[in-house]
Amino acid sequence: MLAYIAQGTVEWDMRFLIASVLFAVTITSIAIQVSSRDPLHACSRSLQQGRHPESKS
Repeated sequence: MLAYIAQGTVEWDMRFLIASVLFAVTITSIAIQVSSRDPLHACSRSLQQGRHPESKS
């Protein structure tokens, strides 16, 4: 940000700053939870029935 020169004063609205950080933390935590799920969870029923998860029948 040092390369950007503005004529005037840059002011940060603390409400928007806090909301932005909370939004980023929330979205990141959801993404981590979704990505850390068991990868075979969607195929567990097929595996329990003895079928290969990628087979068409």
